[in-house]
Amino acid sequence: MKRNEDYFIVELPLEIEKWQADIIDKRLECGRHLYNSLLSVEMKRYNEMIKTKKYRYLYGSLKHDKRYDHEIWAEIHKMEIDFGLTEYGFMDDIKPMANHFSGLMNAQICQVIAKQVWASLKSIMHRPSRHAHFKKFGSFNTLSGKQKTRAIIFKGDYVDFGKLRLRVKYPKNENDFSYFERFLFPNLDSLKFCKIVRKQIRCKSRYYVQLVFKGNAIKDRYSIGTGRVGIDIGTSTVAVSGNTSVELLELARDSQSFEKEKLNLQRKMDRSKRSTNPNKFNSDGTIKKGNKDRWVFSNRYKRLRSEYADICRKQKQSREVSHNKLANDILKLGDRFFVEDMNFSGLARRSKSKTEYVAKNKCKKKKRYGKSICNRAPSMFLSILERKLSYFGLHLNRIDTKSCKASQYDHMSDTFIKKKLSDRWHVFENGLRVQRDLYSAFLISNVSDSLDSIDKELCDINFSMFIKMHNDKIQELLDEKNSTNKKFLTSMGI
Repeated sequence: MKRNEDYFIVELPLEIEKWQADIIDKRLECGRHLYNSLLSVEMKRYNEMIKTKKYRYLYGSLKHDKRYDHEIWAEIHKMEIDFGLTEYGFMDDIKPMANHFSGLMNAQICQVIAKQVWASLKSIMHRPSRHAHFKKFGSFNTLSGKQKTRAIIFKGDYVDFGKLRLRVKYPKNENDFSYFERFLFPNLDSLKFCKIVRKQIRCKSRYYVQLVFKGNAIKDRYSIGTGRVGIDIGTSTVAVSGNTSVELLELARDSQSFEKEKLNLQRKMDRSKRSTNPNKFNSDGTIKKGNKDRWVFSNRYKRLRSEYADICRKQKQSREVSHNKLANDILKLGDRFFVEDMNFSGLARRSKSKTEYVAKNKCKKKKRYGKSICNRAPSMFLSILERKLSYFGLHLNRIDTKSCKASQYDHMSDTFIKKKLSDRWHVFENGLRVQRDLYSAFLISNVSDSLDSIDKELCDINFSMFIKMHNDKIQELLDEKNSTNKKFLTSMGI
């Protein structure tokens, strides 16, 4: 499906018998072999291309300026065609490979696998620091068709997957079934294609069919407000400022309850691994470098590994539910959304500064926000919000972070005041105090049309309403803290 097309997915569980599950697993394993075999062949071709003198001359001539490089890229693209490095070239290359699995793999499914390999290789082409990865055993979990009448066919109560007839399991709950009455049955004419998906749930394989529909009928589930909304998102929290309310929230709070259980399982796995592989570790507990011996995992370790994977699945699902609920609430606040353009991948990396020693033989840690970003997934939340805005023809306006400096700007004095990361409150010249993140969200909501500066006049007009909502929200959080002994993150300053 084209990226600019609107679509939505409805997922249904399947009632699978043991012999059917074995056949599906076999087809998924065939798909993995096809993926890895094709990727290996195309990687060899790509490596041969970049070794040629012509390619090295063209790549070395690039000035990394679009005004001058378009002719060079055109020549490189011609070389890609000559070496067969195109999407349709990959589809031709997979045909003889698919003959080894005749009767198991449909031609359209093989073409989709070729398209996946092309997307993987395209993402690393002409980028020396990136590498393509092969699929490990058990990690290839999806087979997709291209048309609703071929390969995987949905027929209401069951799904035809080759010679398999898989029964669809509909929910018995009336509220859940009403969802399908609204979005599934009326839109069957707009069904594009189907996917068979395998998931590991509670250490067991479960199978689902995903129905991909064209259109945006799903937007009827959401409601959208009017007005400007500013979003100041951090690594663990998000502040929102609209015309009717302000919010200061912890990102994916419920998903953090799994961290202690994950830590205990990791310790158990580590002890088990060390006891069965004493030859892989030094006397001080570090891993031996250059040791090529095969790792030995006990049955207990494998069971713990499955439990750990299931905990990670639950945490991921909890995080997605939390982000979706928050996005739905934010949609109701307005129809123009503004957020800072953040580089979360950069914040997750270790610091490159020179090593500093805080004590004798003890250096200052260089880690930054990697774990918080992994657990809270702020970028994932913005992606969910942007996807839901697209249903209404809207988009997320990303302001210029460096020029706006929302965390430093003071609209009363029209100056920039640099603060420490530990300073969670902004103090005006008249002594008025506002929570730093909420004030940043307010400034972001009053950005100019060019998205590179804060509109001071707009701030002056809306500030009186903001400070009233701000004080009410802070008082609400303080009351909640005192009545329930709820612990807030130190970054919230409550």
